[in-house]
Amino acid sequence: MRFADDLDHVGMAKAYRRYLIDRNEFTTLEQRADRTPALRKYLAGVEYRWTGFRPEAYEQALDNIRRFKQAGLPITFFFPKWPAQGYAPNRPPDAGWQGFLQPNPVPGGWPAVQKMADAVHRLGCAIKVMVNPNVYFQDAPAYDAAKATGRWPAISDSHAVWALRLILDGLAQKGLSFEALYFDGHSAFSGHPEHQSAAGGPVRRRQTYEAQTACFRETRRRGIVPGAELARFWSIADCDFFFFTDWSSDRLRHAEPIPLVPLVFHDCYAAHFSGGGYYNEGKYDWYADRHPRLYELMYATMPSHNWLPGGSRHLEPNDWGTDKMNRRIKWLKRWHAYYQKVCTSEMVTHAFLNPDHTLQRVTFANGVVADFDLDKGLFRVKGVPGFTGDWEAPEQVTR
Repeated sequence: MRFADDLDHVGMAKAYRRYLIDRNEFTTLEQRADRTPALRKYLAGVEYRWTGFRPEAYEQALDNIRRFKQAGLPITFFFPKWPAQGYAPNRPPDAGWQGFLQPNPVPGGWPAVQKMADAVHRLGCAIKVMVNPNVYFQDAPAYDAAKATGRWPAISDSHAVWALRLILDGLAQKGLSFEALYFDGHSAFSGHPEHQSAAGGPVRRRQTYEAQTACFRETRRRGIVPGAELARFWSIADCDFFFFTDWSSDRLRHAEPIPLVPLVFHDCYAAHFSGGGYYNEGKYDWYADRHPRLYELMYATMPSHNWLPGGSRHLEPNDWGTDKMNRRIKWLKRWHAYYQKVCTSEMVTHAFLNPDHTLQRVTFANGVVADFDLDKGLFRVKGVPGFTGDWEAPEQVTR
């Protein structure tokens, strides 16, 4: 397709951005934070995740948060999950929506969950909670066969919001508060013909989008920051953060990645980058030999301990104070300073500075300029405190 003579990816992105602005369909993070104040606290943190709720590890998780804070890192805590079918030692914590309706979701019941959430808030941290709307178990609370055809969130927005209200009303009654709600799989799932609606016939993408968007809007109506899995263009209008800015597996091994979504929407959403910590360097991680530390900065992504190499492993007391952990802390602090500077500023351009495309640059509306040497594995950042403006190597963050 040809849009105009000599129109590159930056021109295409900015043309679409202007189109949305002209239609009054463009909302920045700054504008959203005025409506949802919890968003400012969420954006200020470095994410730290404890995957599954294990009562015996309660104190260790809190101690890790304290150690991060003592090292100078404000934390957003990705709260541990629990199973939809009730707690069992070997049952995976799927975060299914029915788990929020369990009378005793973990040993100690809701008081144990409340105790941990209160302790995290006392440490000054924002909390992100995960819910998986795409699992539906017959032997779990609120099962309804009439809603169990296909993946129920895609059936209609009324069914999706019905379940979400059950969850949020129940948590409010228990006094459990949190800043952000992450819908696992929501924006990644776009509807497929084999999934049947309650009325019969295939579930259409439009139905799926409407259901998911209705959930995001209901979440924001409660003062909670809505988030989802992947930064798809259609979902950004109602969704403030994403698990990853894109799926690394969406990119071919030798393709030329460009920050297309950030060029349109960077100042409208927050997203992480899978730089080696997802499922222990699984298929969704960016390639270790393709400079993930550089792309974390180039894509202006939100810093997170868990998406660094090996970061999905639980931190134990003997991890702290090691050279390896000190290097991770140092990198997170610099990454955090960079992100805080560019978080709400438009990504103005992305440029290739040499014919081989090994030298690249991103610039932001507030004057920050970041250059990347993908041949030598170096970067230089101008306009951010703590960066020299000269070429330097990132910290060697390993498993």
